[in-house]
Amino acid sequence: MVDAVPNERAERLAKKSVHAKDIDALCVQLEKHRTVSIENEAGEQADNLLYQLRQDGQDKWLFICHVYKTESEQPEKIKITLPGCYAVEAYDTLNGKTEQTAYQTIDNQTIIFYPLYGEDSVLFRLTPGRKSFRSLAEKDESHFETIAKINLIKSFDRREPNALLLDFAAWQIEDGEIHPTQEILRADNAIRAELGYFPRNERICQPYHMADTPAKKVTLYYTIHSHIKVSARLAIEELSACRVWLNGQEADRTVRGYYVDPALSVIDLPALQPGENHLRVEVQFRQKSNLEPLYLLGDFDVVFEDAVPWITEKSPVLSWGDITKQGMPFYTGNLIYSFSVDIPETAEYFVRVPAFSAPVLKVWADDREGSLVAFSPHRASLGVMEKGKHTIHICLYGNRFNGFGTLHNANTNYTWYGPDSFRTTGENWTDGYCLRPVGIMTPPEIQKKEEQP
Repeated sequence: MVDAVPNERAERLAKKSVHAKDIDALCVQLEKHRTVSIENEAGEQADNLLYQLRQDGQDKWLFICHVYKTESEQPEKIKITLPGCYAVEAYDTLNGKTEQTAYQTIDNQTIIFYPLYGEDSVLFRLTPGRKSFRSLAEKDESHFETIAKINLIKSFDRREPNALLLDFAAWQIEDGEIHPTQEILRADNAIRAELGYFPRNERICQPYHMADTPAKKVTLYYTIHSHIKVSARLAIEELSACRVWLNGQEADRTVRGYYVDPALSVIDLPALQPGENHLRVEVQFRQKSNLEPLYLLGDFDVVFEDAVPWITEKSPVLSWGDITKQGMPFYTGNLIYSFSVDIPETAEYFVRVPAFSAPVLKVWADDREGSLVAFSPHRASLGVMEKGKHTIHICLYGNRFNGFGTLHNANTNYTWYGPDSFRTTGENWTDGYCLRPVGIMTPPEIQKKEEQP
């Protein structure tokens, strides 16, 4: 009995070994039936690409794209092999342009060599033909010389007012108890529970099925910390059902436009004072009402001190890096960076931005038209520039997450967005702000194409 366990283990290992050999043999047999082979530079089958092959009359179309996001600034040089002899034409899937590409037909196979950057995709048109050949020289990869790294930002321009997110408030129903400060959607849940209203969650009843209710006065109390006296405006939803006071003075409810969405009306506030400022909002609250965050807007910076946001003077300088740590934690609009460069000789120049966190950038020189920067290698032409000093601008296009996203959801693997993703509980919740980095993270580079021998 002592030897039984080792013997059983040996038998299992032997069976496993036989099974692995069978699989290897099967793979060898199946290889001759492979429709498309895509190999990486190491000669292995690529495991990070998807393809689709379609028949279109006599032609075939082969589409290839990445499965996973890659951060590499260098192209992957792939080798594509298909059975049959074809003439090959590559289609740029972003602009629709076509180009000839390096391929060879040999032994009734077509072999294509192509460099793919991290966000690239490509569409090949395969036209049947006799044995043909196009130089196997790789697709021309221009080399660039960096003539300047831009360390100093000359100026920056916020294209919207800066914002302070107001999403924590104490609350009171009618003249009852004032409940402690909590996040506004949690306060909304508690108010609805106390009034016997439907909760707002994934299973919410549609408003047209709800019976409306008489209005109840709900008062929200916000504390705003400021180091300075400064003018500000307030963006608020359902303004017609609200009255607003700052430090005891009622605000004029004349609408001055909207913030991001027409549902967010903007009104003037009395000036904020240094220290604690007390914002009071009275809401005529019904079953169909919605309590949402407010936004304080103005020409100021916002910094965190002991996890509490404070309003400060706007800084005249900005550095490359995360703007959420430079006075703009809740800023979600576009931001223009400007800087000067001394061009040594008249030629075509390019700007490359090695690392940024934004949906897309737009770059231009002086008062010219701009070019977009979105995909690796994150380079765009500035056009032909005369020798001398020029001003370069980069517009970083914002996204709304740091003002409107699931900022208190502490679960980074939470991939579903809906009412409940804003109302997580337990370890999936934090009272802190889970902000995402925003900005141009490293100094841009001014480059020129190197002359090819």
